[in-house]
Amino acid sequence: MFVARYSRTMAGAQRLAEQRGRSFPAIEPPKPKPASVAVPVAVEKPAKPVVGLCTRNVVVVNFTPRTKTQQIIADMAHQHGVTYADVISKSRRHHFVKARTEAIWALKDWNPSLSLPQIGRLMGGRDHTTILHALRKRGL
Repeated sequence: MFVARYSRTMAGAQRLAEQRGRSFPAIEPPKPKPASVAVPVAVEKPAKPVVGLCTRNVVVVNFTPRTKTQQIIADMAHQHGVTYADVISKSRRHHFVKARTEAIWALKDWNPSLSLPQIGRLMGGRDHTTILHALRKRGL
């Protein structure tokens, strides 16, 4: 069947077909879906939170800092109650950003010779201007 005019709904297409004197298949009412029953399921929570490192959509579980710079970032994350992966993630949530900013300050205080691009790479591939902004917020 050909309807020359566009219609957004089946009811509109049926109405156009009737106006032109053409037959159109009847519109069936939607079939009722079977009711879903919620069954409570006991979910076991892990004994301790899993600390992970998220790099390019790959999560490494039980992350252990290998370098002093990673240890500094992990310590700042722990002080703020977030994970290392949260600090270096792309998230802009306030508590992640605050921990990230303090980690940047701590890295620059620990080793002033670290360049802004180096710190940016340590913080999850951030641009050097982001690191500069964090340092200027502190007044360094």
